[in-house]
Amino acid sequence: MSTNHRIIKVLDLIEEDIIGIMATANAAGYSSEEVLTALELIVKNARIALEEDPDPADDPPN
Repeated sequence: MSTNHRIIKVLDLIEEDIIGIMATANAAGYSSEEVLTALELIVKNARIALEEDPDPADDPPN
């Protein structure tokens, strides 16, 4: 399966959840712009964490 096909499949998998998160935040009084900015920061932080530890599942338990 190509990378592009996998990305499309995961997009289909998570898109409704993201829309739901946005709706929940909108209902709590946050603008869509605020929600998207927060999501972008979450993604940025997740990318940094992934670069630092590409396979956190193999870390020893605390």
